[in-house]
Amino acid sequence: MENKFTFKLINKCKHTNAKVFQYTLSNNVMLPIFMPVATYGAMRSIPVDELDDCHSGIILSNTYHCRNMKKNVKNFMGFKKSLLTDSGGFQIQSLPCTITDEGIEFKLESKLIRKEENKVKNEHTNKEENKNKKIFEQKVFTPEDSMDAQFTLGADIIMQLDDVVNPIENKQRHAEGVKRSIEWLDRAVLKLREISGISSDANKKIKKENLESNFIFNEQILFPIIQGGLNLDLREKSIYEIIKRSLKNHKFIDLVQDKEEFYKQENQIIKKEEIFLNGVAIGGMCGGENKNEFAKVVHFCTTKLSEFGYEGPIYVMGVGYPDDIVVCSALGTSMSDCVYPTRMGRTGKYFWDGEDIEITRINKVRNLLEKEIKVKSLLEKEIKDENLLFTKVKTLTKCDCAMCEYSFYYLHIHRDTPNLCNLASKHNLLYMKRLGERIRESIINNRFEQFIKEYFIKKYKRPEEIPKWILSTFEEYFKIFFR
Repeated sequence: MENKFTFKLINKCKHTNAKVFQYTLSNNVMLPIFMPVATYGAMRSIPVDELDDCHSGIILSNTYHCRNMKKNVKNFMGFKKSLLTDSGGFQIQSLPCTITDEGIEFKLESKLIRKEENKVKNEHTNKEENKNKKIFEQKVFTPEDSMDAQFTLGADIIMQLDDVVNPIENKQRHAEGVKRSIEWLDRAVLKLREISGISSDANKKIKKENLESNFIFNEQILFPIIQGGLNLDLREKSIYEIIKRSLKNHKFIDLVQDKEEFYKQENQIIKKEEIFLNGVAIGGMCGGENKNEFAKVVHFCTTKLSEFGYEGPIYVMGVGYPDDIVVCSALGTSMSDCVYPTRMGRTGKYFWDGEDIEITRINKVRNLLEKEIKVKSLLEKEIKDENLLFTKVKTLTKCDCAMCEYSFYYLHIHRDTPNLCNLASKHNLLYMKRLGERIRESIINNRFEQFIKEYFIKKYKRPEEIPKWILSTFEEYFKIFFR
């Protein structure tokens, strides 16, 4: 196997920004790839021993939710492949908290019950009883805490703690988020140096002043995160600061000695041959922004990174809808993650190359089957029963998973059972895995442009039915037309 954290370009699409990489982590991972999410070190409704068929060599866990395990999470869950842990920054969007320069101050519900405060008299028995009253406590989660936790969790790829700002927030707040995220990146690097035995104390001798990479420590690689919302100038500033820190001659000791002077260092000349960056992420997207704006920002980031001289893996965070995966691969990203496929599986929405199957709406399923017969995606000779709903799902999906062996009506009847949640979650993840395989294969065989057209025409039947943002993205950036 290649040296860990190295990547090799296999092929590049001639018509888009899509690339295929072999990325060496605990195992060789082929990119582009979708990473399933095991938030708590476990995937809801899918046991670890059933995961192997559902992923392509790497999954994701959540640092904030796993932080109290204080164990190597891969060993803990018995997972033998590669793991990425996010930093905990996304919880800014989902948990009550306050952002300061020090870190994220979460408002957590305490497990402790103050007995004196919670004793009340029962009006019927006139006796004192304990009443469970929610008590909250403040807990600051710092960049250093995130690195400590992720070092212990033992993931291959770890993420810096970042100030995650909703993309539709005002520009001033995004400028603050960019500055804070870069400062937190520096603190993360210094903490990892300390953990790894590379002194960050300016009064001590630096054991290894010029690291081959400023973001690789022992058996882990740190991904910086690009922020800036929908503001392209802020995205460029974020990219520049990250690239500057990836240069082989960049000394973080300067930060320790004179922080104020360090942040004044602007307009540093970037030499492509000095860049040593093996992974970077685009953050702060998928927060309700217009899809055209989403594509514009992703395209800008991948293009600007290339202009600076970076041609490696790019992780777009929080993307999990199949259409978005195809578009983002064309825009130049290599990795993505989301709970969307498993969440949709549990709620009765199943992926295939056409319109999603919504098993809870049986009349809609019947209409879908009738429509697919009309366009000959489903052949009448394949229907074995007069009632369309008794047709096996695999007749339509062409999928060989366990769920697709059953009929549509059977799945509808048992839609709320734990067994079906398991089967549906695995089906959707298997679809995402195979979608990634098809994307990679088409890029390697120089037919990705053809794959794009086939994928969207099969799904939407007619060019005019394809979402406008998808049409405009391919037309504007790559001159790919569906009409």
